Parts: sequence; structure tokens; C-alpha cells
Amino acid sequence: MARGRRPALKAASVATLERALANRKREVAALEKQRDALRAQLARVEADIEKARGAAVGAAPKAKRAKRVGRPRRRAKNKVTLKQAIAAALKDADKPMKAADVLAAITAAGYQSNAKGFKQTVHSALTLHPNAKRVSRGVYEYQEADAAPAGTGRRRRAKRKAAK
Repeated sequence: MARGRRPALKAASVATLERALANRKREVAALEKQRDALRAQLARVEADIEKARGAAVGAAPKAKRAKRVGRPRRRAKNKVTLKQAIAAALKDADKPMKAADVLAAITAAGYQSNAKGFKQTVHSALTLHPNAKRVSRGVYEYQEADAAPAGTGRRRRAKRKAAK
């Protein structure tokens, strides 16, 4: 390691050390100059790539989105959960509802969300909701959780446990 160099440094004269230091400084300066030239070349290549992307799509290259300044986005505050709002909307409906109708009903009832894909969130919540019975594709109605139809997995599991 460094111990092997100590005797050589002790034996070297000050003039020799100064020449070695000057050589190192010149090498560093040359490498920094080469690095700066490569950075400039890379910037030109990246600009050409952006131009090519814009020409291929037929639009100007996308501008980078500015960072959000100020307070972070806050979640909407609701008195009820999404699950409760869906149950209330389905209960109040006199006929089965589509996911878009459920969305309209819960937003009309005052439920707020800042989600970009809130319709998809509502649809996913409908598919997982224990009281939302799927009538047909994308259409749901309210059904009490205790009134599960015969032959569901929950009852079959209970029968198997009782048989053991």
C-alpha cells in the first residue's frame, strides 16, 4: 500500500516532487478539457434525438414539466368512505346502476376525490364491494351481505369445516 512509496518519496528531491506534481496537474487539466468536450458533444446528440422524436411524431419535443412549487397536494376530506358512499348510492337507486351512474351519484352526494382515474377507482371498488351484486356487465345493484345466494364459496367452506 502507501508504505511501499514512503521510502521513494523520502529519497526524492523537492525539484523532482514539484515536476511530478506539475505533470499531474497538466494531466488533470487535459482530462477535464476532454470531459467538457465530451459533455458538449453529448448535449448536441441529445438535442438531435429530441428533434428526431418531435419530427417522427409530427409535434415539437415535449417541454419538461416544472416542479410543483408550494404546498403538496392534499387528499380530499370526506365524511364517509368510498365503500359507504357506494353502498348509499346503490341503496337509494330504484334500479341497477352502471359504474358511471354510481360515480355521478356519489359525487352529487358530496363525495370528493382528487384522483385522476376516479372512475376506475369506483369501478374497482364496485367489483370488490360485498353489497354490490353484479347484474350484468358493468351494472350493479345493492344486495344485503347476509342474503348471499346458495352455493357461494363462503357457505361451501363453512360446510366443509363443519364436516371435519
